[in-house]
Amino acid sequence: MERWRQAVRNNAVWCGIVCDAHGIEHGCTGDVWRTSTPAPAFYPDMITLASHIDPSAAQLHAEDRKRTFIKDSFASLDLFSCGYEILFDASWIFHPAASKSAPIAAGWRVVSSAADFELWVEAAGLASVLHPEAMERQEVKLFMHDEDGTSAGFIATCAADVVGISNVWETGRSAWPDFAPIVSRAYPGVDLVGYERDGNLRAARQSGWQELGPLRVWKRKT
Repeated sequence: MERWRQAVRNNAVWCGIVCDAHGIEHGCTGDVWRTSTPAPAFYPDMITLASHIDPSAAQLHAEDRKRTFIKDSFASLDLFSCGYEILFDASWIFHPAASKSAPIAAGWRVVSSAADFELWVEAAGLASVLHPEAMERQEVKLFMHDEDGTSAGFIATCAADVVGISNVWETGRSAWPDFAPIVSRAYPGVDLVGYERDGNLRAARQSGWQELGPLRVWKRKT
C-alpha cells in the first residue's frame, strides 16, 4: 500500500507542476489535492490522496462546478449521484530501480533544447498542454528516443521518494523495457511508479512492471 500511496503523491506533484506552468493555483485540503480553476487539458481538477476519505467531503469537492475531471486514486468513490460518469479505469504500476550495470538501448537522450522540446510535445500531442517552464523544474526530465525507425518519449518526475513515469508515447517497437535502466541512470536506486491502461498497461506488465492497484477518472456529465 505504501508504494501505491507514493505513486499517488508523486502524480499529484506532477499535476501541480503542470498547473504551475499555466499559472493555475492548486493545493491540498485534507486528503484531497485540487485546483482553484480548471486544470489544463488531460489533467484532473481534483485528486484523492487517501484510500478512505470522508464521503461527504469528497462529495462537497466534487459538487464544486469548477471540478470537471476527478482522479479517484483508489477507485473508492461513488460519484454518480454528484453528476459524474466514469471516463476510464487504469492501474497504478511499480518497477524496482534497475541495477547500475543494466544495459541502456542506444538512441535515448534527455530533452535539453527548445528544438527537442518542440519535437517531443508535437509527437506526444501535448503542444498546448506542456509548457517549457514545467520542463525546467529540477525534479522533471523528458526522455526521447529516435533511432532505427523507432520513436518514443516519456516524462520522469522525481517526488515522494519515487520517480513517476508519465505521458508515454511511442511508435515502432515497445520502449517499455528501456525505461527502468534509463531512469535509474538519472536517479540511481530510486524505484519507478506510474499508471497506465489498455495497451500501455499490457506493455508495462510484459516488461516487468507490477500492478499496485486501481484508479478511476471521473468526468462531469455535460
